[in-house]
Amino acid sequence: MLVLRPADAVETTVAWKMALENKKTPTALILSRQNIKDLPSVNGDRYADALNSEKERIFVRDCEGTPDIILIASDLKYQRLWKVLCY
Repeated sequence: MLVLRPADAVETTVAWKMALENKKTPTALILSRQNIKDLPSVNGDRYADALNSEKERIFVRDCEGTPDIILIASDLKYQRLWKVLCY
């Protein structure tokens, strides 16, 4: 089973695309009824960023060299993680 939990409206569009393309297993789209803002773009094109979710990972912010800490978030937690990174 393919289970998709998009973080915002743009990722929901990509998740819908993935669900329609998935011919091997059932697909579950797990959506929220909360008022969720779209995530900021990493490279200036939010749709291209969301397409990276097909690869099962999105780098919101990277660093040079070896990081001291790695923060990981999924679905709605992206919003909280982004707020932490911006302060």
